[in-house]
Parts: sequence; C-alpha cells; structure tokens
Amino acid sequence: MLEQALRWLQKRVTWRVALPLFAVQTVATVILSAGWAPQLRALGDHLLIDMMFAYSADDLYRALGEYGEGGRAAYAAYLTQIDFVYGTLSGLAFAAVLLVVSRSLRHLGGLFLVLALLPMLMTLFDYAEDLTLLAILVQFPEVVIPLASLASLLTTVKLILVYASIAAMIAGIGLVLVEKVGKAKVKRQKVEGS
Repeated sequence: MLEQALRWLQKRVTWRVALPLFAVQTVATVILSAGWAPQLRALGDHLLIDMMFAYSADDLYRALGEYGEGGRAAYAAYLTQIDFVYGTLSGLAFAAVLLVVSRSLRHLGGLFLVLALLPMLMTLFDYAEDLTLLAILVQFPEVVIPLASLASLLTTVKLILVYASIAAMIAGIGLVLVEKVGKAKVKRQKVEGS
C-alpha cells in the first residue's frame, strides 16, 4: 500500500511542483536563520532547543531558564505558529524533490522512491518533537526527565533525517545531472560519427 501511494505521488509530482515548494522552503529557511521571525528575536542569542543535537535534560532546562518567561512564551509561539508549518513545508519540499528525482532514476530499483520517505518521517518526528517540547513548556519549571529525554531523542532523529534527506537530494540531483551529461555526450558522439 505504501509503495502504491509513493508510486501514485511519483507520477504526479513534477519539477513544476517541486521547485516552487523548494524555493519557498529555502526562503523560509533564510528568514528563520536570520532571526527575522519576532518569536525568534524574543529569544535573543539563545540557540533553539529543537536545533540542538543530543541535548541532556540539564541542557534543556538550563536553556528554558535562560529564555526567561517571555522567551519561553515566544518559543511556544514559535513551535505552534512557525515550526509546525515550516516542518511541513520542508517535508513536502524535500519529498517532492526526491519523488521527481526517483522518476528520473527508476532504473536504480526504486532507491530514491524509498528515500522520499525520509522527509516524510522527518516531518512526523518534528511534530512529535514539537508536541513534546510544548508539554515540557506547559509543565516548566517542573523537571520531567522522561519527557526531556524523549524530546532530545526526537530532536536527534529529526536532525539525522534532515541531513539524510539533504544528502539524498544532493546525491539524486547529482546522479540525474551526470546521466543527462553522459547521454548528451553519447548523442553528440553518434552525430559526429555519422
């Protein structure tokens, strides 16, 4: 069933869908990285928890304490108003690119079709991470070690999936370009040899 759904998407998602999605996602990344979102400006120079790799419960609660009450409220707003949308956008954009690449590289046995699942999983882990962090924020300053450990695990897996998705996109686009250049070279040699 999953393979059928992926193949259905693969047939329908084109570069006309993938490129605008990816462009919007890239612009959103620049805006968020530059700290232009008011929710992020309220945190000052503090690193976003959901961008920290493998943090401890102490790291998490120290960061939340350093945010202050206003910063924690801003971070909760960021999670609900921005990160849910950004995570969805990123997952859709990355999956769309991989679906288009998978159509061009069908001869590889569906490898890139399977890799299109990475950004979908990334989005699911991002949702779970956001909900866990919101639960921690609601209970703050109470320290709930199991929730903090779960949040760290979810963040770490999400970030691994982000990097794996980006690597798969780069590898896939690289393979498509190499194949196109190779086909053009063979075609040119045939024309010159005639």
